[in-house]
Amino acid sequence: ATHLSSDTLVRAIRNGDFYSTTGVTLTDMTFTKATGQLALRIEPVGSETFVTRFVGSRQGRPPSETFAEVKGITPTYKLRGDELYVRAIVVSTGKPTVESTEFPTKRAWTQPVGW
Repeated sequence: ATHLSSDTLVRAIRNGDFYSTTGVTLTDMTFTKATGQLALRIEPVGSETFVTRFVGSRQGRPPSETFAEVKGITPTYKLRGDELYVRAIVVSTGKPTVESTEFPTKRAWTQPVGW
């Protein structure tokens, strides 16, 4: 959202311009449809390291396969063209504020993108 007001927050949610997180902060996420590139910028925190898995589904294949795994704070993925959708799952080595057995480290999940 461009501002912290109910109107802009609701508009962002309706447009799908949001992500889920347990503590990882994305400072930018862009999907360029013309080139098929999904790019993230992750806010660094201390000595934490980050791995991003680009997951999704391809035409005629089982759902939820991993297309690429990228280390660092500026991961990108270029769609091949047969993906139905792609989303990024960012995993940090940092501990979340509220620990859980399911997610022992911080994570973020983007909305799916596709052609």
